[in-house]
Amino acid sequence: MRLNRVIYFIFLFMSFVFVYFYGGKVPYMFFYLVIALPVVSVFYTVLLYFGFTCRGIIENNHVLKGTKTNYIFEIHNKSLLLYPYIKIEFLESAKLLSEDLRPRTFSLLPFGRKKLCFELDCKYRGVFDIGIKSVEFRDLLGIFSFKRKPKRYNNITVYPNIIILEYFSPVFTLLSESNLTSGNLDMEDTDVISEIRPYSYGDNPKKIHWKLTSKLSNLMVKKYQNNCSDSITIYIDIRKNSFSCIENIAVEDKIIEAAISIIYYCLSNRISTSIVYFDNNYTRIKADNISIFQEVYNIVSKLSFSGNTDINQVIETDLQSGPVPEAVIILTCNSDFNPHNLVLKRYLPERSINLVRISPDNLVYSGNSIFDSVSDLGVNVYSMGINDDIKEVLEKR
Repeated sequence: MRLNRVIYFIFLFMSFVFVYFYGGKVPYMFFYLVIALPVVSVFYTVLLYFGFTCRGIIENNHVLKGTKTNYIFEIHNKSLLLYPYIKIEFLESAKLLSEDLRPRTFSLLPFGRKKLCFELDCKYRGVFDIGIKSVEFRDLLGIFSFKRKPKRYNNITVYPNIIILEYFSPVFTLLSESNLTSGNLDMEDTDVISEIRPYSYGDNPKKIHWKLTSKLSNLMVKKYQNNCSDSITIYIDIRKNSFSCIENIAVEDKIIEAAISIIYYCLSNRISTSIVYFDNNYTRIKADNISIFQEVYNIVSKLSFSGNTDINQVIETDLQSGPVPEAVIILTCNSDFNPHNLVLKRYLPERSINLVRISPDNLVYSGNSIFDSVSDLGVNVYSMGINDDIKEVLEKR
């Protein structure tokens, strides 16, 4: 475009010299023509700018991590005018799902249509905007350009995988200490019914309330008062961090997938589980059985890492407002997190504090890391990089 401008000004200068030295109808006609061309060209491009129509379609807006779907972008010229030059740039977030979403340039004939199809590889969990960042139009002379930005985007929600853990030390230890196994009623007071609810898959048939079931024609289950205070609280640190864009997405994906897997393991073993985080507000989700896992999954899957509250403040607020759990699990990916400042050490005994730390590095920690000595303080540390296997790390004994 810069070369076109240089050429145009050369012609403008030549036409001015022609008029200045020779005069007459032909030189003046040539001079006015050179002046008028950019005006006409700009007017023509403005018409193209406001007559432009396009649309984008995602075949499936809700997918599971690891699957693929298609994004179809279509542009249509409904007029008699020629689009001499169109340049399309796609959103940066869209490029994370497909390397083919690079800038495209083309022209469009009258009543022409251009259709582009891209395969989206959903490698990371999250909500991604998919669409065009801007559309650039150039005039016939290639001197001016106009950019148009869309007001709306398509988006795709990628849900994390549920990794089935066979063993997770904090929960296994809690189960062993309380002698809890699936279907065991020893720790419950069968004289006190705390709740009656509809039957869910996995409930003990011995707990069915037969009288109420016959009245309502629907299986109802008794929940007895639990004399054991066994519970786990999971703290998810969703502060912003200073990693690069791709590193942020990778570590956030890892931390949510690890959290989901731990929550599923806890609920599958009938451990009362609380999930605590601070987004714009302090949030505490209580889950007692596997039947409400899907609800918890939908909430945790869509967490946005946009907070700015230190996880230690969140933990202290939670412990001051509620009962102290038997064990806690902290999941963080923030580089400035210092486990030596944990307020939990004032409330909980040794080995009941568990830290899951995600790092963007492939080799997680070197010998001079502050995490290397934290186990001496009674904190169990699970360290993993973005390429490490979650199941392998969490199942370590």
